[in-house]
Amino acid sequence: MLDLQPNCCSGCDKSNGFTLVEVIVAATIIIVAVAGTLGGFNAFISASNQTQSKTEQQKMLDTDIAKISKLSQVYTACINPRGSVPAPSETCQGLTASSTVQMGDSLYYFPPATSDQATFFSACSASDANNHITKNFIKAIDLLRPVSANGLTRQAATRDDEDDASNHLVRVRWVQATNTSNTLRLIKVVPLVSAWCF
Repeated sequence: MLDLQPNCCSGCDKSNGFTLVEVIVAATIIIVAVAGTLGGFNAFISASNQTQSKTEQQKMLDTDIAKISKLSQVYTACINPRGSVPAPSETCQGLTASSTVQMGDSLYYFPPATSDQATFFSACSASDANNHITKNFIKAIDLLRPVSANGLTRQAATRDDEDDASNHLVRVRWVQATNTSNTLRLIKVVPLVSAWCF
């Protein structure tokens, strides 16, 4: 009798292996699954890096704001009646020529010499920005080490309303380095010495 069934290989049973088509289909499914997994993993890594970058930016902002806050406390009129940040070697005179006062003491912020008090009050309400009590405070902020890293830049400090001499608010703004119209943080700070102006 004639065997009409094709004999692919002698001694082979079809259940012992995969056909070429089955191998190609399985390989394609595995490649698609691996590609999807790698894409998801790359998206996760990218999101993680962005989060880390934003965290570093916020930490830099917080550090810079702490320095500006400290300046607002240190800024005084006891040495320069128009306001200044005293050098480490400078001390503020107390009520007598032989006494000194420390930061936090009310006399630290107010000029002890009667002759300087008129200059102080004049600076408190000066309409000219160059004579205003906040001028040297703004300068001191701008002299701080500039923040310009991680896509972050601190812009020059300005008085909030230069047309209003009684306004002592100083505006400090941090922006994206690549897009200065995108404000990341804005603070308004008043030097503590301004409390003695009113």
